[in-house]
Amino acid sequence: MSTELPPEHDEDAVTAAFASFKSDAARSFPPPSVDDLIMSGPAKLRRRRLVSLAAVLGACTAVTAGGFAVAQTLGPLTGGSDPQGPGAGSQSLSSEEESATTQLGDPAAPESEQDAPTTETSAAPTEGSSVLTIEAPEGDWAEKCVPGEFDIDLGSWEIEGESGWTSGEAVTGDVDADGADDAVLALTCDGKTGVAAFAFEATGEDAENGDAQSLHQLGWVWEPDGSQELSEISSVEAGVITLAGLSGATETWTARYEWDGGAFVEINDEPTTEPSPSESSETPGPDETQSTEASPTITDEEPS
Repeated sequence: MSTELPPEHDEDAVTAAFASFKSDAARSFPPPSVDDLIMSGPAKLRRRRLVSLAAVLGACTAVTAGGFAVAQTLGPLTGGSDPQGPGAGSQSLSSEEESATTQLGDPAAPESEQDAPTTETSAAPTEGSSVLTIEAPEGDWAEKCVPGEFDIDLGSWEIEGESGWTSGEAVTGDVDADGADDAVLALTCDGKTGVAAFAFEATGEDAENGDAQSLHQLGWVWEPDGSQELSEISSVEAGVITLAGLSGATETWTARYEWDGGAFVEINDEPTTEPSPSESSETPGPDETQSTEASPTITDEEPS
């Protein structure tokens, strides 16, 4: 026979049990310290990460130092056995160190491209005085002017003294391919003008000082013949002298000259064309008739 308790009795028993458990909780489960609570938060995670990162960096540094030590001990690996023995590795390392420490100024070091000597064209003097040597022309247009040595002002290109020669125009440039500038002068005598080229040379004390203060004539470039007159020295470029002038009242001409080692020769670059065989053959006119020979006819003859 079972005895049932009223509902009010059950609720009182449960309430009393929870009250007893709550009073014993502080004694059975003491609260953690403040330090433990701080370390259990995000700060603890950051500290753990920093400690882990420091450990990884230390391990990498140790591995790298160990690898360098092994590489210095073994030397460069070229593949296969070294016939020179164990000391070959250290010998190769010393040679590499010597090549690395070679300076640019060391006589054993090869010269760089910037230190290589460069060939430059020497500029002609543009001031001071010089001695101009004029040779006699081939024609008779300058009979009243004698050849010889004359003083000339390099600034104005004016021939000094009573020589009969006057310089009307001067253009500088390398005409003989020696790497130094030359002078091309238009020289006038008794109203007639010719063109001559001169090379700067050093003589006497000038040669000792490295100065070129004399002009020696290379040759006559162009001389008047009575039918043409010079207008200007157009240019001196790449060893080619270009002249322009008048032929008659309205016609103009242009000529180019170059130095062949002994004289100036005219450059003739006009193409030469020859008539083709078809052009040279004559064709009969409309009034002409072509005579044709009758070809022999073949007749069949009966055998006798």
